Amino acid sequence: MDVDTDREKGVQDKEDDDDEDKFTKDRGAVLLVNSDDDDDDDTLDNADTEIQGQGDPDDVPPLVVHKLEVPTMPADCRLILRIKKVDAARLRIFDGRTEGSDEILGPTQGTTEGDFKYHIFDAADVVDKGELELGIEGLRYPYRTSATDLFDGHLEISLILQKEKVGVWTDVMGAKDTVALQVTPVVFSSTASDPEKLYLSYKAAAHPLWDSCYDALRRALPAPLRTNIKNVLDPRTSEPYRYRTPRRGYDLWCQDMFEIGNTRVAAAVRMPVMWDMPRRTSDSDVAPEDLRKDDKTLGYVKVAALDYEGGNIEVTPPCQNHPLGRVVMGTKGLDAKLKGFVDQQKVQGPAVTVGTDWLAVGHVDEIFCFVKRGEKSFVVLVPSPMKAIRILQDMIKAGEGSKEMWVDYEIVPRFPRKRSVEKVLTNEKVAQFQHTTLQKRIGPDETTIHIGQDRRFEVGNVLTIEDERVKITGGAGTTVLTVDRHVDGTAPASHKKDELIYHEEDLIYWNRKVEDKIGEAVAQLRREVAFTAVGIPVLFTQDQYPPDWTRVTDALAYTPNLVNALVLGDKTFTIILPNAHGPVRTGQTLDEFQREAQKALRGIASPQWVEGYFFHVLKGGVHCATQTLRAPSDKMWWEAWR
Repeated sequence: MDVDTDREKGVQDKEDDDDEDKFTKDRGAVLLVNSDDDDDDDTLDNADTEIQGQGDPDDVPPLVVHKLEVPTMPADCRLILRIKKVDAARLRIFDGRTEGSDEILGPTQGTTEGDFKYHIFDAADVVDKGELELGIEGLRYPYRTSATDLFDGHLEISLILQKEKVGVWTDVMGAKDTVALQVTPVVFSSTASDPEKLYLSYKAAAHPLWDSCYDALRRALPAPLRTNIKNVLDPRTSEPYRYRTPRRGYDLWCQDMFEIGNTRVAAAVRMPVMWDMPRRTSDSDVAPEDLRKDDKTLGYVKVAALDYEGGNIEVTPPCQNHPLGRVVMGTKGLDAKLKGFVDQQKVQGPAVTVGTDWLAVGHVDEIFCFVKRGEKSFVVLVPSPMKAIRILQDMIKAGEGSKEMWVDYEIVPRFPRKRSVEKVLTNEKVAQFQHTTLQKRIGPDETTIHIGQDRRFEVGNVLTIEDERVKITGGAGTTVLTVDRHVDGTAPASHKKDELIYHEEDLIYWNRKVEDKIGEAVAQLRREVAFTAVGIPVLFTQDQYPPDWTRVTDALAYTPNLVNALVLGDKTFTIILPNAHGPVRTGQTLDEFQREAQKALRGIASPQWVEGYFFHVLKGGVHCATQTLRAPSDKMWWEAWR
């Protein structure tokens, strides 16, 4: 008995016989999970007990049985095909590979005896030279379905000659041939792979800003992709897939509905696979299932688990020891079954977990955006509240504190909300625009500071100078203040003349703690993979009322999250980001957040700016609103086998 051990899309006796009973990086047969719908009957092909037409035979690799070179089978002998009983739910063997071939061993066929299940060949079919070509299909991807059912994708099939003695069939010693197969894992694509199709939930005239978001995004796409946008519409209502659940209300986030990867048995034999995410709580929430039925080439898998979303699963570009990239998952809502599914695919695991519980939505795509740089290196774009704060400080020092920016999120159509830089940065509850400048340079040991004018600061007020916090202990009502330099854990530092000193808004001070939380997530990832972190200016707020500024919890983007972006390309990368709607300096066309982002992205990716404020006010971003089918890696998955 032989299988395609050398992975050259065919069975040749001598070439495929060596090491056919094991699987390694270099040799071993692979088995595709036949989870698409080639016959267009709205049922997964591997749920059928016979091979259907329309390409189904191509998804069923050969199992060649060489006939016994005897004219007839002795009456007390028989030839059987045997598998483990537990594997009968994981593979199906057909009596051929052509349309209409029937199951002979698997979930519905075969005889169970102890821990095994077997098929008995008709004696006339396995004698007098020649061979039988059977077909095999996979039924399950590797993963754990229960505490006792851990499937790593390894399967074995044995061809055995048995002899009857006193009514008992026993194996003939030395007359057994076993072949091993490895179920192809789902390989999730990173931003390093070329995009082929874009999924985007859309409804014409849903809202003027939504239409502008959609149109701008379409214009920003490369020309080939622009013609291959899949509008994710519910065919029953012709409206976008928007789910109403008790916790979320309406949403339209394609990124969260499903993930898309690829499975391959050869360089030219590929099946894209949709991983239906367990995020929905209503029977009417059926977008991924309907999308699969609309695109019959898509394979499909669903893992029974708690509520989790695709935006909380990302993949790094190729990196050391992981040529296909490594999966990164956020901790908020993480279910052991979901992580187990990723880990059992082996080639991109074990998944790295990073803390996202402090975020309101809780997704890793709110804090990480991966962009390839070189063959085995990449950068991670991360939100930097500190960069945003420094931009606002510089605006006030330049006399442009009255310039407005769009902040916060409001239920449509009550947006945008515009606030001046001064109102965002300074605490107007204490006194209108509490800021001035240092009149003399101060060193880290000095406790006396000279300010430009009396801003009605009071004893006990905590002021901010750059990244340092100081508390007024004397001199209130004058231009010479004495201060405590050891406040809120900040270290005393030197500050030059004309540096801004101000009474900081609670939200801004809280954003400094958010920066620390993001730093913790970066450190968690860096313990597992090497990369360069690049900060992009974003401010956060708290998604609760009244806010509790003493705790970093329920964090949500206050300004459009530039890190929640769509990365396209392979050699030269384009990154599609939402307009930041930050403050615009006199004489400039781009706002300061965008200018800082463009500077940070120089030499990494070419930014394309689109109107994404509609996404922002619904607590999402460009990446949340899209899902991308990408080409598979140039490397085959077994090259990353571990």
